[in-house]
Amino acid sequence: MAVKFEALLAEPRTHFDFLAGSGGATTGAEEAGSVITFLLDKSLNACNSLRLAFPRAHILHKILGHFLSNDRFFATAHISYPCKTYSPAHTAEVGTCKYDYENEDTACSVNDIVRKTRAKIVTFEQTDGMVRYEKNKHVWRRLLRDITLTEYSVRWRVMDATEHGNPSKRNRLIILTSCSGHPLPDIPPPRPGPKNTIRKTLDKVGPVRDIEEHMQRHSIKDEPSYDDDITLPYTIVCKSSKGDLHPSGKRSFNMQELAMLAGFPRRRKFAPACMTALREVFGNAVPVGLAKDLYKMVHKGLDDGEAEMGRWLVGVRALTNEDVKRVMRKKEPETIDLSMEAEPIWKKKLRATQTT
Repeated sequence: MAVKFEALLAEPRTHFDFLAGSGGATTGAEEAGSVITFLLDKSLNACNSLRLAFPRAHILHKILGHFLSNDRFFATAHISYPCKTYSPAHTAEVGTCKYDYENEDTACSVNDIVRKTRAKIVTFEQTDGMVRYEKNKHVWRRLLRDITLTEYSVRWRVMDATEHGNPSKRNRLIILTSCSGHPLPDIPPPRPGPKNTIRKTLDKVGPVRDIEEHMQRHSIKDEPSYDDDITLPYTIVCKSSKGDLHPSGKRSFNMQELAMLAGFPRRRKFAPACMTALREVFGNAVPVGLAKDLYKMVHKGLDDGEAEMGRWLVGVRALTNEDVKRVMRKKEPETIDLSMEAEPIWKKKLRATQTT
């Protein structure tokens, strides 16, 4: 029987999402198997929804610059910096909008985040406008410089969310990084088969009586109807827009429909808020399907790294035959204490071997 070397070093897939917003990336990471541990956002509305969606996680209502918690270890971390400054819809010069400089400053926090989380793999998500427009190139170059200065490997790609189950158009810049000595995960390939459609998504919404009152809200419209057996050709943005039109033409999508068209599963709960606040939540969301496919590749990368380390430790006899037999008997791997004082068993054995 083949030994699963990764099981020798298996660690909890703990996950920290900085600037979590509505939790799109977090939901996808959870569906891929991550243990959602900490979520941080400066928006009180976002934090209220995150508490409903992830009751076991620690929700930090903080500005990133004021994040002063003790250093902790996480297997993975995700960062979605505010994208409005770099969005294709942001046509004004940088600095003319209220939070432009604050958003740019936030993108300089890579070193601090890596130092505090010590994550093996860190993922980033951003609007594709960061790499498309010359006015944003200086921020993009600085971000790459900061990642490589932390001795993390990096790869990136602009990805179409409709190729990963999202029913509405959304192109996102996805960045994958891994710490020194750890395998860098691959970019997830497109899902096979036909793309998701408006009709398939709305069929999953269910009857109005089962929808929470604040999620039933919508605006009245008077536009021609259209065929809904297509992918929504517009990106869902932070306010009512051309794409926010029900196939009947008589109203906008209600908030539940809009959330699901943004990629959220029907089970996700959102704290009561006005339509303007909810539209901003959905318009800023990372597509859940894209995040789920991304984190499947991330978890494969974690498995590959642990398997490689397991083979090496067995080869140098830092792990004994008893450790291997325990895995082959399919017992649970040792629980690893994540406190700052604790030292994993394999490290103790390795140090003893080196001393010998």
